[in-house]
Amino acid sequence: MIRRSVVLASLLVGVCVASSTPAASSLDESLIGHWPFTEGQGEQSADRGPSRAHAVLNRVGWATGEFGTAVSIGKLNSNVMIPNIAELDGSTEMTVSVWVYWNGLNGKYPNVLTGGWSPGGFMFFVNEDNLSFRLGRRGHQAGKVGDRWEEGSCGMARIPLRKWTHLAATFSLPNVTTYLDGKKVGQSTWQYPLGFTDPMVLGQWNTEKSHDGLIDELRLYKRALTPAEVALLAERKGRDSGEIKVVPPVQPRTLACFETRCATLTLDEAGRVTSLLQKASGKAGRERELLAAQTPMVAVVLEGNRNVECRKMSVDNGILTATFPGLDGHARLRCESKGDYLKFTALEVTVPRVTSLVFFQCAPGVNQYRGGFAGLVSDDDSGIALRALDLEVNCSTAMRASTSADLGLTGYSAGLAAGPRSELRPMLKAMATQEDVPRSQHGGPWAAESPMARLSYLFVQDAFTDTDSWIDLARRGGFGILHFREPWFRTFGDYRPNPKNFPGGMDEMVAAADRLHAAGLKLGLHTLSGCIRTESPYITPVPSQELISLATYTLAKDFGKADDTLYVNE
Repeated sequence: MIRRSVVLASLLVGVCVASSTPAASSLDESLIGHWPFTEGQGEQSADRGPSRAHAVLNRVGWATGEFGTAVSIGKLNSNVMIPNIAELDGSTEMTVSVWVYWNGLNGKYPNVLTGGWSPGGFMFFVNEDNLSFRLGRRGHQAGKVGDRWEEGSCGMARIPLRKWTHLAATFSLPNVTTYLDGKKVGQSTWQYPLGFTDPMVLGQWNTEKSHDGLIDELRLYKRALTPAEVALLAERKGRDSGEIKVVPPVQPRTLACFETRCATLTLDEAGRVTSLLQKASGKAGRERELLAAQTPMVAVVLEGNRNVECRKMSVDNGILTATFPGLDGHARLRCESKGDYLKFTALEVTVPRVTSLVFFQCAPGVNQYRGGFAGLVSDDDSGIALRALDLEVNCSTAMRASTSADLGLTGYSAGLAAGPRSELRPMLKAMATQEDVPRSQHGGPWAAESPMARLSYLFVQDAFTDTDSWIDLARRGGFGILHFREPWFRTFGDYRPNPKNFPGGMDEMVAAADRLHAAGLKLGLHTLSGCIRTESPYITPVPSQELISLATYTLAKDFGKADDTLYVNE
């Protein structure tokens, strides 16, 4: 027999409506969202309020008892996601109410509830065994140039374990009041209206850790309830007796496995990368899991920098289709085994207002060493490399490959290689050889075995045609490469030989190079291939000097006649 007590939190936002009695009818008049979690099964839960903002359950189970039914949140990557209610954004009043049961503590930030955060937002914030209610400034983001982010906090209590507890917070500008089990426990002030533009998430915020316990009877109001009304919501009927039965969430089935020579990638029907298993071999010995955690493979970033990860995935002949909670449309990508590596290609995005598509991501468990140029994370035994196969793809050592709406969301690819450290260079060589990407036999996976890559540079910045002196200096210093720095060229972009240093033009420059090569030296030329000066004859028509801009900046906030500071995003 497990006995428990409940935590209910109520949040009300909106226009104040006069009410002098705690009758249920008066509460319902301002109710903007109500999630009683009565279904007892499935992956969705209905909003009984007027907004019909139905909840999506992500790796969440159910619980039953004398109290009725509740959702059971797991300890890792488990949450309930609810669309934001636009009517509350900008409101000067609100109340949030919810019942909560903690089986145990789970470290930092397994928040009971987060109604978006930065910009704006509100939350029942959990830090170890401390509970508080917080608000963020509407329309401002932390760390964004030009914004003035602020957050306010109203303390509540130490977290009670293994009992139902009722949480409530009310806001009527500028007053914030918090309640625990119907009794006032905190008071503070907040000078800004509510910001509520992102989905509301129950049970998780900002880390993999989730609330370890139950959540029930969530309510949002568009006004600040009175203490008597909050006490009515905190009545403990069925919360202090009887057995609690928990039905864990149904674990998604394996969807597909993709193999390379050295590893196997496994996906499940929830769209998660569940395993990147290094195969056993003579060199590698036993099998080894290369991931630290299971993570959604695909995500979209929407306008306003809202990140939404896939929660369902299907496969048809190597084509993966990912869907996202609360969003219309889908994303499609292809995964192909190329023997030594896997190739992921973004094919289609039909979700509206997408600014970026993450078409592959995983959580590496080998990260003792990180190489940004190689896109590689490894330890002494194993490694994972994620490489962009198109310039339009952004890859990072966080093992995340993405495209942008600015450069194009689809049609681009990334390659994934994983396995024993001793096999990483052969796998990356295969990737560079088989794909249509620039490569050098003296760089990338070939660099460690290239004699040329071990030669030292001697930089030449004047007297370019005095080759005998440079040859003598290079031999005495043990240099193998002479590198011509500017001003060997006249202008950036077209790189015509500078007549001040090569009066004979290209013929003289070629003759100098021939003499250096005959002496057994290599020659390099310094360029900035992405640049061209406006006075270059290659630019037509000739641009007006009056129209030339030396730099371009994006305003971070409006600039008025009375302003004396210009804020930019760059």
